Amino acid sequence: KSGTSASFVIANKSDETKEAAAYTVSAPATTITNSNGNVSLVTNNGQSVNNTISSPQGFTVSVDWNGGNSWFTIGNNFNAGSQTVKATLVNNLSNVTIKTATVTLTNKIAGGQNLTYTVAPNFQTPVVTMISNTANRLEGTTVSMIKNTSNSNLNSTITLRAKAIGGTQIGVTGGLSVTPVTTSTALETDYMVKVAYNASQSSGTITFYNKSNTAKQTKLNVTIKNNTVVYPPTNEPAIELTKFWVAPSIFTGPHSATKNCPEGWFVPDHYHFGDMVDDGAEKVAAVYCPDGQYWFANTGKSGGKYVADWPGWVSAYINGTPGWSQDSNNILNIRCIKTK
Repeated sequence: KSGTSASFVIANKSDETKEAAAYTVSAPATTITNSNGNVSLVTNNGQSVNNTISSPQGFTVSVDWNGGNSWFTIGNNFNAGSQTVKATLVNNLSNVTIKTATVTLTNKIAGGQNLTYTVAPNFQTPVVTMISNTANRLEGTTVSMIKNTSNSNLNSTITLRAKAIGGTQIGVTGGLSVTPVTTSTALETDYMVKVAYNASQSSGTITFYNKSNTAKQTKLNVTIKNNTVVYPPTNEPAIELTKFWVAPSIFTGPHSATKNCPEGWFVPDHYHFGDMVDDGAEKVAAVYCPDGQYWFANTGKSGGKYVADWPGWVSAYINGTPGWSQDSNNILNIRCIKTK
């Protein structure tokens, strides 16, 4: 029996009062001990959790996922002594069912007692980013949305990407709706939020929940204001940028915008961009280069982005100064504008 000791003495058979000192014999320990007990594992890529295990002869490891999918890796064979058993989250888990797992340490001593403990998922709040590039914007934890009470065909949306291991779901308040889905088990899901053209609300909220633990949530405050300027081809609210209204939609060809801008709208030249930049290059870049890259003329810089077509020229932004180029091979993000 593990940890049990006994003693005996050797006596003279003819005179039992004559005996040697007592001898103590202890049975070897067979138990496995866990210094950490049950643990939880944060569900962010690269996270891990350790258990310090002591055993006299070593142990093997097996995992019961309890009806879920495997969601962490762990060693399976350990030697005697103090050992660190490390559970490491599998990267980029998507569309999996994550449940508390039971880890069993099987004693290498025949008849020795085994040990079990659990690893529970510690789900995190969803991370939300803006994917669309329209008049509706996400800045920090505030979403600004545009309605137009006089246009029943208004198409005023924002697309937000929610990322969380365990899946996500979304909830919105009055005046807002969501398409095409409101819940997903995927690691990343894009949700399109639309404001009603005649919404009576001037504010609201958009809340993203971790589908596996709805107590973990990200709440965005929404402001809703009325805007009478709508881009005719798409019925989307125009983007307000300095003293111009900018189309929320772009043209893919370098010269198509010149002849396709609706009445009252036109393609900006480098002078117009100069006016925009005067009010803040960051604001212009947020519309024309949402990935954070500034745009450049044909100066040999890699990754340059050209943003406007003007009879044979391309308006560009060069190191903080408006400029232009005749290179039309890489023109993109061409938008019609309208003067306020």
